[in-house]
Amino acid sequence: MGIGVSSPNAQLQFTNTPINRKIVLYELSNNDNEYYGFGINNLATRYQVGSLTADHVFYAGNGPFASNELFRIKGNGNIGIGTSSPTAQLQLANIISNRKIVLYDANNNDHQFSGLGINNDAVRYQTASTTTDHAFYAGASTTSSVELMRIKGTGRVGIGTSNPTPGLTRCW
Repeated sequence: MGIGVSSPNAQLQFTNTPINRKIVLYELSNNDNEYYGFGINNLATRYQVGSLTADHVFYAGNGPFASNELFRIKGNGNIGIGTSSPTAQLQLANIISNRKIVLYDANNNDHQFSGLGINNDAVRYQTASTTTDHAFYAGASTTSSVELMRIKGTGRVGIGTSNPTPGLTRCW
């Protein structure tokens, strides 16, 4: 079926005119900004809510009678994952877990990953194994960085060196 198209190329196709209001699910006012729906704006898909106080909420079905909230984008731009009322730009659920943010997953368990977690009122900074180093860098130019400090997987600490000996090694 074509809407504004005489020969549609899909089961449902709209006219190829980029407009803010292609599909209006609910209208607060008859204008291009106060509605809930979809459109095309500057060759980008536009997903619209009616006001700055309206939230974008994503759900998944949990059986025939319930849905679980997956994440929420507040009208002020704050994003909550596992929380419906984020008070920061990005807020995760208030759950104590070794695995809150996983940057690299060596194995699917609570210990062999590189990332961050919360553990007994402490921020947990995790690497995947004892052979993985912790390295801290600073930008030296637009094309390179300089290593400032390294903690070896064995616990050796080096400041100004990438190969510390037992204990603390520093090079000034």
